[in-house]
Amino acid sequence: KQWYQRRVRGMPTRAEQYAKFKDQGNKAVSRQEYREALRCYEKCITIDSGLVPAHLNSALCHLKLGNHTKAVECSNKVLSIEPDNIKALYRRATANKALTKYMLSAKDLKYIVEKDSGNKAASDLLDQVKQLWEVQLREMVTPASSFPTTPSTTPNKTTTPAAKKGKKVTIVADSDSEEEVEEKLPPPQPASSKPATERTKPASKTTTEESKSEENKSEENKNEEGKGAKPWMKKNGGAGSLSGLGDAPTAYSFLQHWSAYKKKKDITQFAKVLESCDPKSFPKLFSSSIDVDMVVAIVDAVDKYFIPGNKHEKAIQVLQAVTKVQRFDVMTMLMSVKDKSTISNVFKRLQGDTATINTIHSRFS
Repeated sequence: KQWYQRRVRGMPTRAEQYAKFKDQGNKAVSRQEYREALRCYEKCITIDSGLVPAHLNSALCHLKLGNHTKAVECSNKVLSIEPDNIKALYRRATANKALTKYMLSAKDLKYIVEKDSGNKAASDLLDQVKQLWEVQLREMVTPASSFPTTPSTTPNKTTTPAAKKGKKVTIVADSDSEEEVEEKLPPPQPASSKPATERTKPASKTTTEESKSEENKSEENKNEEGKGAKPWMKKNGGAGSLSGLGDAPTAYSFLQHWSAYKKKKDITQFAKVLESCDPKSFPKLFSSSIDVDMVVAIVDAVDKYFIPGNKHEKAIQVLQAVTKVQRFDVMTMLMSVKDKSTISNVFKRLQGDTATINTIHSRFS
């Protein structure tokens, strides 16, 4: 019994054991032996899972080993104990960036920068994540969904571009093997042996072409709404006019105007397009095309067209409608500090219900 008591008194405490394994793990990290360090930190967690250092250092080791999902789990454990732990937030953001979860990564980094504006590492990483995230969002929008093709009035041709040029076409079989096949053009058809007088009739051909031309013009007039650059605007005297609303706009026709604005930078013309739209249709119009540049351009239109024209009520309607567009919150996270500062100055110039203006402004912040 005396020997047992002496033995118990001589044993290290749990805190001493924890400190011992943590120190061993830290030394292993300094030698870049991350697997060995993980084993030491796991012993620490076994002794006391409620302490932060072992979880935090485990997250670092998993990052170094490329175990990004595990790094997120360890960081989450730290943040469940200390929600404002900057290192855990940064390591989770780094892991999510590697997992291409850019929204989650940007959210953590933005929080860090707001808490510590001097954290250059977090600020630089946030810029990288924003760029990658914007590219990812643009890739999610397929050309087919953004620009639907209009029915063609010309006869269908069965000859494909590959067949025209005799290109090599890759055929992928079920076994994942690839085989190259060269498509050859069919031999040219021999010219007709009929006399020229029988093959061509100049007078009748001219008449036929004229009638076809008239038919095509008539068909073009019928389909003008589908092809025109301003399909939802009334026409006065045969020229496109923005004075009133016609049919409801489409995402495709709006994107035509947006593309034109990006080329010419005519903010007045873009503002008139916005003015001609029903704000309730914005979520549908911008569902797959909204990006940071478009949000900034809309605010710029408010600044340079709506406010100078004393159209404050319409400006408020436009800005409020933009906040209801899907992915708007994502766009605000991607905005630069300069963009947000410019937007704040525009909101200060708006006139109307103060509570409504402040509510909309908070969504842009």
